[in-house]
Amino acid sequence: MLFVANKNDYSRGLFYDLMVFLYDQFESLRQLVKPGLIRGLADRSKVIREKLVSFWSDPSRLALDPA
Repeated sequence: MLFVANKNDYSRGLFYDLMVFLYDQFESLRQLVKPGLIRGLADRSKVIREKLVSFWSDPSRLALDPA
């Protein structure tokens, strides 16, 4: 996922929006997009970081089983 190195915050934001959509809509893709979504927590954009913290903080995504 080299796109996370893109210098344009807006483009990276769209990328993460797409990854969130794929994670939520296609269970079969979760393991593929999960690493990118986790890396996004360290994005240089505060807006992106906050959006992804909110995404991961949702009770439906917090599980005791880290599968």
